[in-house]
Parts: sequence; C-alpha cells; structure tokens
Amino acid sequence: MNVIDLNGRRAVVTGAAQGIGLAVSKRLLQSGASVSLWDRDAELLRQTQSDLEGLGPVDAAVVDVTDGTRSACRSRQCSTPWEELISW
Repeated sequence: MNVIDLNGRRAVVTGAAQGIGLAVSKRLLQSGASVSLWDRDAELLRQTQSDLEGLGPVDAAVVDVTDGTRSACRSRQCSTPWEELISW
C-alpha cells in the first residue's frame, strides 16, 4: 500500500458508513488522520464507527448533506476543526 503521512490532520468523510466512503475512511485512519464519519444511516454509522475505532481517532455524526443548512451547522460543531472534506 502506498503510504501517505496524515498525522495530525483531521478529515470529514460523508457517506462514510459503507462503500467508497468507508474505504476512504479506513485509508485515512491507516495514514494517521483523525476522521469524522458522516452518514444519514444512524444504525449503520454506529456499527461502522465501532468497527473503525481500532484504527485511530474516529467520531461520527448523523448528517444528510443534501440539507445544506444542517450540514453547515454540523461542520461548526465538530470537536476540532477539520482540514479535509471528502464527499461520496
């Protein structure tokens, strides 16, 4: 695997509970980033967060990015500022 040094970086990944968003989240965590998982499926998101916690710092939020107002508000509520937004 090609290694990317993301130590000290924080990313938000939308659609993170499955598919490409999940794969990207895993890769970011393996590269040292802290990741905030965003998805609209609360149950699947909780399970995904639990599965990924062993890889690094991860938190999760139920967010529907099709509602721009709520997404913007949520982005300000992150525990620490994020540097990357990856949307699937």
